[in-house]
Amino acid sequence: MEPIPKQLIPLLLIAGVVAWLAVNAFSSMIFGSLGTTAADPAWSYVVALGISLAIAGASCGIRVKIGSKSMVGRFVTTISGTASSALLGFYYGGTITNNNPQIAIASAVFGGIVIASAIIFVRRKFVAVAVTVVGTVASYGFAFFVASIAIAYLSVQKFLAGVIWGSLSVGYIWLTINSLTLLVRELREG
Repeated sequence: MEPIPKQLIPLLLIAGVVAWLAVNAFSSMIFGSLGTTAADPAWSYVVALGISLAIAGASCGIRVKIGSKSMVGRFVTTISGTASSALLGFYYGGTITNNNPQIAIASAVFGGIVIASAIIFVRRKFVAVAVTVVGTVASYGFAFFVASIAIAYLSVQKFLAGVIWGSLSVGYIWLTINSLTLLVRELREG
């Protein structure tokens, strides 16, 4: 077995820390949102969570097919990073301030701007790896999120809606696999 190259160790550390932060935040938000209905006051947050996870996950998953170095690839990377870092900013900003929604929203905006700026201006491998890790976790989180919706529909014999949501979940599992492929490629190139 060959030793791990020295230039790979910082990237692996960054990937591990970012993955832990993303899994912690996204799983807390997803599990906290299960069972929320459109009549609940928190419904708008659940919709925003779903949309942000979907955008971050899809943007990350399609980067494998379009490439990260092209203008379109950089744009998609920026979209993925902005959506996922806004979610992280929302979660950690809200958590630190005892669920203050104004601070959470401001943290989401700040997080999105900071990461978008880093993607556009810094262009270092560690930024790309961090964005890919968070996008991968977001893609898998969205797959789980919509799978739970599919199961809810199927359990009450609403088969068409269940199949549609289930198909979306399978599509996001495919995007997660694409994201993992991209992550391995970026780590090897690092």
